[in-house]
Amino acid sequence: MTEAVKDKLETTEPKQKENIRAVWAKTDVIERAEDIVLVSDVPGAHKDSLEIVLEKNVLDIKATADLSHCGCGATQTRYETSFTLSDKLDREGITAKIDAGVLRIVIPKAKESKTHRIKIAG
Repeated sequence: MTEAVKDKLETTEPKQKENIRAVWAKTDVIERAEDIVLVSDVPGAHKDSLEIVLEKNVLDIKATADLSHCGCGATQTRYETSFTLSDKLDREGITAKIDAGVLRIVIPKAKESKTHRIKIAG
């Protein structure tokens, strides 16, 4: 992993509530030439149960999945994870998609200004 994305996860455990199991969302971080891709496993979650918020430089990901049919004692699972983004990423270009319990967030790298020489006339 590079400095472009600091993999700083929140240091506190997700809050446990009665009948709700809170867990970290397992997330793979993939760096490509033009972007960073976060791939999170959130089984049972869907578009309407996701909350993705970018505040200042912290990207918070939260999702809820219905577990009432599993017989595990919990009625819901709450997935949570957070990432601190560097200034080298384009916050305006972030996209997200969920398919079959896999959340994919693409964060483009910011265009860096290139150094160039200025011609002097005269």
